[in-house]
Amino acid sequence: MQLNLTSSFGGLNLIDPLDNMGAEFAIQMDNIIPEANGDKVRAGCVKKLSTGASMLIPSPISTKERLICYGDGEFNAYAPSDFETVKATKNGFTSDAWKYTQFTDGAGQAYTIIANGVDTAQSFTNDTFADLGYTMTGINYLDSPLSFKNRLYFVCDDWTVCYSGVQSITGSLTTFEVGSYFKKGGKILTIENWTQDAGQGIDDLFVIISTEGEVMIYKGTSPEATDWQTLGVFQIPRPVGKWCCESVGADILIITEQGYLPLSVVLSDIRANRTSISGKINPIVNGKDFTKRWEIHFYSTAGWVFINAPSNVPQYAHEQHVLNIKTNAWCRFLGWDGQSFCVLNDMLFFANANGVYQANQGSSDDGKYIVYKVQKAYNQFGTPLKKQLMRIVPRYSSYSNDELYKCINADFKEGRNRLIIERTNNGYQSYWDLAIWDESYWSDEYQAYSTRASVQAKVGSFLSVGFYGRTKTEFELYSTGLIIKAGTGHI
Repeated sequence: MQLNLTSSFGGLNLIDPLDNMGAEFAIQMDNIIPEANGDKVRAGCVKKLSTGASMLIPSPISTKERLICYGDGEFNAYAPSDFETVKATKNGFTSDAWKYTQFTDGAGQAYTIIANGVDTAQSFTNDTFADLGYTMTGINYLDSPLSFKNRLYFVCDDWTVCYSGVQSITGSLTTFEVGSYFKKGGKILTIENWTQDAGQGIDDLFVIISTEGEVMIYKGTSPEATDWQTLGVFQIPRPVGKWCCESVGADILIITEQGYLPLSVVLSDIRANRTSISGKINPIVNGKDFTKRWEIHFYSTAGWVFINAPSNVPQYAHEQHVLNIKTNAWCRFLGWDGQSFCVLNDMLFFANANGVYQANQGSSDDGKYIVYKVQKAYNQFGTPLKKQLMRIVPRYSSYSNDELYKCINADFKEGRNRLIIERTNNGYQSYWDLAIWDESYWSDEYQAYSTRASVQAKVGSFLSVGFYGRTKTEFELYSTGLIIKAGTGHI
């Protein structure tokens, strides 16, 4: 029988039973983005700076946009169009655990405010770093800066938040204690601004998140105003690191030990979003090292929410779990081994010990091949009888003669192994030393749209079709034609 297999537009699915998963899903999707019209190999990256960095901070001040790179105790600020010239520098710091916010004072001057809870908090504007000029009686440190209703807020002790005057980056900071509201111990992890429509119009809510997953929500102008009131303390799974939150639309997404979830799950009158947005990929979230650094970012230009997470793939320290918000589908990126990411004026950057890179650029990883794999869901193809795949016709677009390999699995023999292969002098190999059997390859000259290959796949009731390879050009897989020979018995 002849069949057509669609692209994996449903994305990565690690939670549904292998024998009852929709054909639109994939059980592995590495460096391939599930788009509505096909499975597209991600773009590459370009090195912009050979000096490594452990933290990137965007400063999107109009006409003076800067990418601030921190490493080895020093800040260096660059114009995103010129990484040859350092625009500003300052050293003498001890920790790379910086958080940042953008703030405009009463004179209309825009600043990037930076604090890490250890070193003296900094302001940056007009290519100048400066110590923040607050008086801070009884305050141990400043961390997690937040701009909220024309004031700057900081975490300044385990259970203390402090705030500035209106549109002021000087003067005295005022404190308010919140420890008595939190019952499970720990300390404040981060503070956030949640822009939410509560039914009477848009309002900004002040959110305090503890290390133990307690979330306290305030509404009002400031702690000293008569309209300041708490909406309660709610429980979520334990959040992961102080870079765990990102505003997306009218919600805040949070990295937790049980997956990635919207903050709206904590409110009793919002029931539509009571599940983790990462439900389909939670198995690669659970069990990771939560003591290491995690980050979440919204890259609106590409339509991605992506999480930079520790990787279990031996060659990489980090991997990215990417949600394509256009299709609400997940995939995983490998190769962008960034310790820190940031978005600056529609540009995505990452940094590691080897340099600073602009991501989502070009069609190679700074001259190296992009290695990809998609393994589609197991499929009975309309009959529970045992069957054999006889011919396969992938339909794709490419602008090179790069090899395209197939991987045909029968009856869950590969289980949930997450393979990613690499080209070596001896051919392709698995990072985890797992064999890929029944492999063959084919290629056309230059631009390829479809090709045919006979296969000798093992017989099974459930079959999974996969493709992998490497490329330095754009590549998109649309659908796959199959010829299947059905048997007469069950497995």
